[in-house]
Amino acid sequence: MKIKPKEILVNLPVVLMFDSEEKVAEFTSTINTIIHGKVKIKYEVVGMLQGQYAGLIYINRNLESQELREEFLKMIDMEELSHQQ
Repeated sequence: MKIKPKEILVNLPVVLMFDSEEKVAEFTSTINTIIHGKVKIKYEVVGMLQGQYAGLIYINRNLESQELREEFLKMIDMEELSHQQ
């Protein structure tokens, strides 16, 4: 059986929410298996937000991924501060 490659459009970087840190790694591994190429998707667990783990999914660290990371770190800090009050 022959399988023809399909084009999959993906917007990266992106932050997705997961139930556990392990799910972030599993998701990234699955994507890397699907794309099966020279480019590897990377991830970073940014922290917890509203009871879930925020996972930054990216190809290369660049200005866009750093801005997204900083935005979520601010949101996480704000949530932690609101819980302390």
